[in-house]
Parts: sequence; structure tokens; C-alpha cells
Amino acid sequence: MFSRTGRRILFTVFSLILAMSVVAASSDIKLRRVKFGQDVDYAMGKAGIRFSSSQYTGTVQLKRVNVTNSLAEETPSFITKWLDLRLTKDNDERVTQVVGAVYVYFKVRRSEARQFENGELTIYLFDTWKQTWEKCPTFAVRDKNQITRLACRMRVFGLYGLGYK
Repeated sequence: MFSRTGRRILFTVFSLILAMSVVAASSDIKLRRVKFGQDVDYAMGKAGIRFSSSQYTGTVQLKRVNVTNSLAEETPSFITKWLDLRLTKDNDERVTQVVGAVYVYFKVRRSEARQFENGELTIYLFDTWKQTWEKCPTFAVRDKNQITRLACRMRVFGLYGLGYK
């Protein structure tokens, strides 16, 4: 079988592989607190969520999801990972419908902003009831650093993506 040293090396390698997989998996999820009345902006890479005078107290989960064509028959051509947004109140109640001014956004380059202006690029929401991607009314804003964001006002917490149809 293996010597004592061999087993230690094998155990160490196994532990490192396991630790790296946990770190890799958790790096695509962020949990953030939001409090009632707060103005907060949480980003994950080039995408994020903004609460204006939040109507909630709880935990927001931001998760970047690799694009796949398996969710709907007709899938837009997405240009970045999807953003899955969830909210859980302090009593562990999962919130699905959005109340108040809550926005999802994607930071874009100038060329992408021009594509949006030409009606080619927009934000989509995955409708879990219809199993289709629906356009979310998208508008452009610039943040304090003059970076263009494409944003839409959320009506449900769920899966959002930026793409072409």
C-alpha cells in the first residue's frame, strides 16, 4: 500500500484540491446586508444591484452564473455571465417580488453603449413561469466615475443577463 509519508502527501494533495474547489465555487457568490431605508449599491464584477431607500432588511445574494442555452428554447446571445439576485429577510423568508426602487445593472464599454443606443443590446430577465427570457426596460446611466451602466428597474428577484436577441 502507501507508506506513512505517501499517505501524508496524498492527504495534503487531496486537502489542497478540496480547498481550492471550495474557494473557486464561493468566489462567484456574494452575500451582503441591506437595511430598511438604506441606499446601497453592491457589485460583482461588471454587474450589480442598487437599492434606493430600501424597503427591506435582510441578506442579498449576488451570484454570477455561466451562460447556458438550456433554460429556454430561444436564448439571447449574452455577452457576460448572468447575475442571479436573491433576497432573504431576517426571518428567513425568501422575497420574490420587488417593492420600491431596486435596479439591476451591467457596466459596459463605449462600443456596447452604442449598441444599446442602436437598440441592439438590452437586459433580459428569465421568466420562470413562462420559461422564456423577457426584455427588461433598459436605460443607460453614468456612475460617479463616468462609467456607463445599462440598468433596469427590477420587478422580481431572479436571473438577469445582458445580451442581443
